[in-house]
Amino acid sequence: MTAGIIYLCGAFGGNINGPSKRDDGGMFGNTELRLVSAMKIMSGEIERLVEEQGYKEGPWFYKDTTLCREWTIWSSAFPNAKWIIVRREKEDIVFSCMKTGYMNRFNKEVGWRSWVDAYLHEFEKMKSAGLDMTEVWPTKFIEGDFSEIRETVEKLGLKWEEEKVMNFMNPELRGSLL
Repeated sequence: MTAGIIYLCGAFGGNINGPSKRDDGGMFGNTELRLVSAMKIMSGEIERLVEEQGYKEGPWFYKDTTLCREWTIWSSAFPNAKWIIVRREKEDIVFSCMKTGYMNRFNKEVGWRSWVDAYLHEFEKMKSAGLDMTEVWPTKFIEGDFSEIRETVEKLGLKWEEEKVMNFMNPELRGSLL
């Protein structure tokens, strides 16, 4: 949802993954960018791909749940990047992973807890490195408090699009906006 809101408020995402059977609102990942190797990230391949996908100007985003494992490469290639860290309570993540069919790395909660702990450790290393990070807790805007996500959108230099965001938050309208 966070990437969807950033997209609807004007950030360029390139060839993003739209609505699917798994997520009617779209996952907002960019498969072409995800498949670029570390060496190609450093050589400017990402910029070339983003331009091929239609980028002209302004903020652009790349969403991938594995970025925190590769943050040193990405931060070297994009030292002025603004990092948006989407947060959830640890047990909510574990529960979600246990019930999601394609999340099959572990079959016990203890495995998923250790996986979440590894991500949290990387977040701390990113903070210690001084990256320009903003944490966003989607539960806040799911419950109707849009102040944090609005502030984040504006920090990115984007215009808050109230009507688009409110329609996106409505599950019946979400897929039709993309």
